[in-house]
Amino acid sequence: MAEFRKRVRVPVPVTQLFAWHERPGAFLRLSPPWDRPEVVSHVGGIRDGARVELRVHTGPVPTTWHLEHRDYLENRQFRDVMLEGPFRSWVHTHAFEPDGEHASVLDDHIRYELPLGALGDAIAGRFADSTLARVFAYRHAVTVGDLERHAEFAARPRLRVAITGATGFIGSQLAAFLSTGGHEVLRIGRGPVQPGVVD
Repeated sequence: MAEFRKRVRVPVPVTQLFAWHERPGAFLRLSPPWDRPEVVSHVGGIRDGARVELRVHTGPVPTTWHLEHRDYLENRQFRDVMLEGPFRSWVHTHAFEPDGEHASVLDDHIRYELPLGALGDAIAGRFADSTLARVFAYRHAVTVGDLERHAEFAARPRLRVAITGATGFIGSQLAAFLSTGGHEVLRIGRGPVQPGVVD
């Protein structure tokens, strides 16, 4: 079984780092745009038993991931376990550690198996490693950047924000960014106003 691990220090307390991951929009914020991610469904947040169906357009044929969240410990960890998808197995542990009073560490640890066993490792092992390194460099940059920006306005009251065009790339990312900051987002389209649950 292969392993990938990447840690990043975040300049906010661990409670704020964990809360960011729990809020609507975090999953979308963490999905690299070059994969053209599509969250088909996301029910239950990150607590035990929550499910995510994600369609990723990495190559010519999109792949669909079915994930279940497990082992939730508030301010400490949660796990994503792949139920169906492109890997033979996949377990992603998100661990959270305090680093003093005003900072924390996010530790992403993935254990995975590629299809076809040793042959799959020989053919795609290096590609999988380099892809994960690229993805998590992006994810950690977004996490740190978002939390630094939210911290600048932490003392201000949370807002209720209406967004038109929230299904497009810019609108969906803006809605997700505001949601992870604790703001309530209303998506305005041709139908009735929708609450801003952007998973």
